Amino acid sequence: MKRQISLILVLLFALAALPLGVLAAGNDYRYATEHVNMRTGPGTQYDVIRELQTDEQVEYLKRSGKWAKVKSGDTEGYVFAKYLTREKPIAAGTVLTAKSTVNVRSEASTASTKLGKLPKGSLITVIAVRGKWIEINWSGSTAFVYKKYFKHLNTAGISMLYAGDVRTFFETYYSSVYFGIYIDKDNGGKLGVRVSSSANIAKIADELKATGKVDMAYINIQPSKMPSYANGEYMRGITHNMHTKYMNLPKEQQDLIRLRAAYYDPQSDTVIVEIVQLDAAAQQAFEQYIAKADYITFRFVKSFFVPQT
Repeated sequence: MKRQISLILVLLFALAALPLGVLAAGNDYRYATEHVNMRTGPGTQYDVIRELQTDEQVEYLKRSGKWAKVKSGDTEGYVFAKYLTREKPIAAGTVLTAKSTVNVRSEASTASTKLGKLPKGSLITVIAVRGKWIEINWSGSTAFVYKKYFKHLNTAGISMLYAGDVRTFFETYYSSVYFGIYIDKDNGGKLGVRVSSSANIAKIADELKATGKVDMAYINIQPSKMPSYANGEYMRGITHNMHTKYMNLPKEQQDLIRLRAAYYDPQSDTVIVEIVQLDAAAQQAFEQYIAKADYITFRFVKSFFVPQT
C-alpha cells in the first residue's frame, strides 16, 4: 500500500511539473552610469570619440587596467571602467526581484518610516526610479525600496509571470487543442505552449496578444507531433491508463518493470516513462504488458519512493 500511494503521488507531481529551461549565452554588455567620454585609448591623454549617455548600452570587450574597451555600434573605444555597470537600466513598468529581504519605506530615505519588508524573491513593478531608490505601490500607496537590493528577471523568470494567464486563456478558449506549457530551453527561456498540429497558431497568437495580459515576445506556441485529435486531457488519459495497467499486473511483473511515473512532457512532446534501474528487460516488459509507442521516452531513475522533505 505504501508503494502504491507513493507511486500515485509521484505521478501527480510529475503531471504538475514545468521543466525549466537553460538560457543561451550572449554578448557581454555594460551600461553607462552617467555621461562619460569614450576615448581612442586607455587614458585621459587619448582623444575623445564621443560621449556616452546615461544608461547607454555598450558591448564590453576587455579590461585594460582601470579602463574598459567597449564597442558602441561599429565604433570601438575605451571608457573609464568605474562608470560602467552590468545592471540594466530600470524603466517604469519593469518587473524586478529582490536579491535579499528588503525594507519598504515611506520615503526615499533610510531615515523614513519602515512600512514593512519584502522577502527574498519578491517581485515588484517599478513606478519610477528616484536616484538610489525605487518607487513602488504598497497596499495602494506609494512606497520606496533601495535599488541595489533588486535585480532584473531573466527571460525564464519573466516568462513564468505569464504562465497563469496563458494557461487560463488556453483552458478557457482552446482546451480542445491545448497540451501544456513549459519553459522552452531551446528558445532562450521563453514560455513554450504545446498545441495540436491542427490548431491555427497564428490566429491563437493574435487572440492571446489581444488579451493585453502577456508580452508575446516571451511566448512560443509550438505544434505537437501527436495525432491531431489529441490534447492534454487525451494524454493524461493515456498516462493514467499506463498507471492502471501497471497496478493491475501480478507482483512479479511489477517488480520486473518497477514503474515510478508516467507523464506527458510538453517540452519534448513525448510521454516520459520513469523506471527504477531501467534496463533492457524492464523496458521490454513495459512494452509487452503496458504500452509500446513511438512517443514514449524511457528514463532511468534510482529511487522508487517519494523523497521525504
